[in-house]
Amino acid sequence: MSYQCFINNVGVHPRYQIFQLSYNPFPPIPIFTFYDVTPLFSSITLFPEELEIIRGLLYKAAQKQEPSIIFVEGTSGVGKSHFLGQIATIYQHDSHLFPIFCQIYTGGGFSDITDRALQWLGLEGYTRLMLSFLETAGISALEIFNSHPYVVFNMLIPIFQQVFGLHNRKVLERILRPFLNLDTGYSDLFKTSHKYKNLILVTLIHLIWRSLNKKTLLIIDNLENRWPYFTSLNKEYFLINLRAFIRSTHGKAVMLLSDNGSIGHYIEHKLKDHTTTDEMFVGHVKLSRLNVEKAIKLVSELLNGARGKNSKVCELYPFNREIIEYLYMKSGQNTRNFLLLCHDVLEELVRLGSTTITIETVRELI
Repeated sequence: MSYQCFINNVGVHPRYQIFQLSYNPFPPIPIFTFYDVTPLFSSITLFPEELEIIRGLLYKAAQKQEPSIIFVEGTSGVGKSHFLGQIATIYQHDSHLFPIFCQIYTGGGFSDITDRALQWLGLEGYTRLMLSFLETAGISALEIFNSHPYVVFNMLIPIFQQVFGLHNRKVLERILRPFLNLDTGYSDLFKTSHKYKNLILVTLIHLIWRSLNKKTLLIIDNLENRWPYFTSLNKEYFLINLRAFIRSTHGKAVMLLSDNGSIGHYIEHKLKDHTTTDEMFVGHVKLSRLNVEKAIKLVSELLNGARGKNSKVCELYPFNREIIEYLYMKSGQNTRNFLLLCHDVLEELVRLGSTTITIETVRELI
């Protein structure tokens, strides 16, 4: 669960009212997961230049016919996950790209991405996709839901084969299984073998292209954190499946991958060993580290988000510039560490019942 999701579910707490806050707005945990896509703060605050570069690269990638991979590089705690998550949020209603956000948590290889993609869509998102596929095939939803599921299931497979030019019946059987059993069909997708999971994702990307006329923006986060735990065999298996994915999607997918500065170049080198440079569009974007001015803007944005519209206190209250500069210095220019320090200081002040904060108090607390 992300911090924003936690806030939305737990709600306000009266103990923070001494600072005219509804809750502690500084997250002590990673602030973006695929379970909740609500950004806690705007990426424009931390990465305005990088956001414009990404927009330009994605625009180019959407126009190109060849496969596209863009690596987003940053040190641990700089804010990559939140940045990538907000890209997915920004592009949810884009006319050229259909975003899917994935966070890798296991060493299970490339098939783990399919599981995360399906989790991102969720049952409602998956159902909306299926209905758009039906519309493209000229089938009304009313006709489907008024018919027996078994009849519908067996009717749809040959129609999809003909309309979308898809010939692998076994993959279509798995994709269309929710029509056979609305209660368990979506869940059964996760029980599919690794081989068919990869094919399911590839087939969904082609269906999205044919029905929505959009490329799939496949955002893969947390790869750089899991990669060191992959065995040599898993790394090679991942690369083999990545190459197969790129070949079989025929340029209908744009991949956005998190990177620590070395994995991206390693993957790019391995991919180019099997292709020519002209056959792939590759981009790199490096996220800048936190600076003092961005730290001040970040504190202001988070505090104001936790206050009512009629609040009359200073936008940095109970902090001030001197305190923020000190916390920034102690964080080592790391966004995650900075937010954690702000969180802990505010919690300690609430515990003490103090309505004022000085730099001397902060130095004693840190």
